[in-house]
Amino acid sequence: MDARGIVAAFALGASGVQMGTAFLACPENNIPEVYRQAVLKCKEEDTVITEVFSGKPARAIRNRFIREMENNRDKVLPFPAQMSIGRVLHQTSAQKSSPDFASMWAGQGAALAEALPAGELIEKMIQEFLAVTASLQLK
Repeated sequence: MDARGIVAAFALGASGVQMGTAFLACPENNIPEVYRQAVLKCKEEDTVITEVFSGKPARAIRNRFIREMENNRDKVLPFPAQMSIGRVLHQTSAQKSSPDFASMWAGQGAALAEALPAGELIEKMIQEFLAVTASLQLK
């Protein structure tokens, strides 16, 4: 989500990073506006690993559906059945600009998301990465 995270991943031996969540708030991203706003308002503790949307574990922004279904785990179907039966509910919630039942996938760094055009976001990350790596080389 930021240059420090990228540098840390490489320092730990990664050969690349996956940063999908960093691009969720970009204006080019074709996600429902309620999803984009949830990402932009997201706090560090607002994402959770859950199986309630798809039947498989994935990280999402906590909402009413997650809270209610987490208390009813015995009703969560295996993948892909859970995803299939919930699709209309999630789409309708997003269309009605309600975050209550929308599946809003997001990584644990969602709180760092910025509403920048994708090109600007990439350029910003490159510049920050270069600055962080340059400062590390001076020490």
